[in-house]
Amino acid sequence: MTELLQLEMIDVLTGQRLGFADDAAIDSQTGQLLSLICYGQLRCFGLLGRRKDVEIPFDCVRLIGAQTILVEQKPTVPKTIPLTDPDDPLAAYYADIHRHSSQSRLR
Repeated sequence: MTELLQLEMIDVLTGQRLGFADDAAIDSQTGQLLSLICYGQLRCFGLLGRRKDVEIPFDCVRLIGAQTILVEQKPTVPKTIPLTDPDDPLAAYYADIHRHSSQSRLR
């Protein structure tokens, strides 16, 4: 398990590097591996907290290699495209800037 948690996860559909497998969710009854968890990136050296953790169900894992874990995340289509991360403490500031820039274009 220690070796598994040191491997980097890559999405095969987009080629995006998801980060390293930092933790795992295991069913305590059966001992079955349920998902791999990649902790969110630090924002501003950790002063503004972290981004959301990425939890990848084990059925999305396609290949566990010597150096990487290839995963295939199901593509999700958001209903609306957010301007910023909703957990970002500066989201209101960014929304305010966007509102003022769109008003200046209307003039």
